[in-house]
Amino acid sequence: MIRNLLMAAAGVAAGAESAGQIVFTASGSWVVPPDVTAISGVAVSTSNAAIGGGLAYSNGIAVTPGETLTISIIGNANGTRLLRGSTVLLRGAVLIANCVGDVRFSGGRGGADFGAGGGAAGYAGNGGDGGTLNSPGTAGSGGSGGGGFGGTATGNAGGGGGVGLLGIGASGVGGDAGNPGGTGGSNGSDGAINRLPGRFGGGGSGTPASAGGLRIIWGAGRSYPNNALDV
Repeated sequence: MIRNLLMAAAGVAAGAESAGQIVFTASGSWVVPPDVTAISGVAVSTSNAAIGGGLAYSNGIAVTPGETLTISIIGNANGTRLLRGSTVLLRGAVLIANCVGDVRFSGGRGGADFGAGGGAAGYAGNGGDGGTLNSPGTAGSGGSGGGGFGGTATGNAGGGGGVGLLGIGASGVGGDAGNPGGTGGSNGSDGAINRLPGRFGGGGSGTPASAGGLRIIWGAGRSYPNNALDV
């Protein structure tokens, strides 16, 4: 008990005999394995039109072996460019934490003219903004995605870079005329021409919006943002 409390206070997923993980790209449910008493999680919200998705993470979330948690990954139903979708973890009807997260960052803004995509948020900084008319996107920070090139028409504007779910990595760079898509941050995928967004959370045309994603990990010493690689 004391060991688990100390590890949770240090931001470590405590109490598990073996390391593990599970990734969700759509709403669903998850039964906590028998030997797991604490988890860490990262969530990226869906993008909405040109606005990049937000990212948040939490460590040391107390859970009970055998309990069922609910994952909700939804887009923005009303279609407005001002709102993103959401990705949340629930215990029954109770929100465990918004976007799973005690630590939160925002996706980049979309370009004003031809809808260049903003980059998805990172683990330690916000996503890069999409460029305006014929202007490059800005670079991401803290492992986020870069913004797309503004373009001279909607057809050659770029989508924003996405963000990976395996913890912090290099930040994406902004798109330009030669490479319109912003590059992905933390091993997320790149945006592309015609405002195609990178996965997860890159901003783009909204058809389709970039998917949201949620990843849960457990095991001694495993936590976000620096100790969350595949096992």
